[in-house]
Amino acid sequence: QVPFGEAWHVREWLRVVGGVKKPPSEHPKRPVLGLACRRAEVSGARFWGLVRTLCPDPRLFFRHCFVHNHCPLLFLASSGRNLPPTELPPAQRDRLMGLCDQALARTVGLLGVGLVVGVGRYAERRAGRALGGAG
Repeated sequence: QVPFGEAWHVREWLRVVGGVKKPPSEHPKRPVLGLACRRAEVSGARFWGLVRTLCPDPRLFFRHCFVHNHCPLLFLASSGRNLPPTELPPAQRDRLMGLCDQALARTVGLLGVGLVVGVGRYAERRAGRALGGAG
């Protein structure tokens, strides 16, 4: 999983190399290309571009920061369109978001995180919900 799915920044700024395996079943309209992907992902380009501007050395950034996707899964409609978790059927969505909240709270606890920044209103709300009851 590449947070915010921006392969250019992963290759060029983070200098990650290696192969990415394909899943047993992939959507025919959205093949998994891994680091060979040339398609830009707008929110990822914005996020990693800002981080790169503020902290040109990724080693320094990651010495002090950890990037966690609240829901690191990709759901696709039959058309190949990205299906955000908010568009899943309510019962499935609620169960999934509950598990994602638990994973975030556990990650924050294990890493001893002192500050959490939610990128976007939805992420901010989910972080508040996940961490509000976790102390």
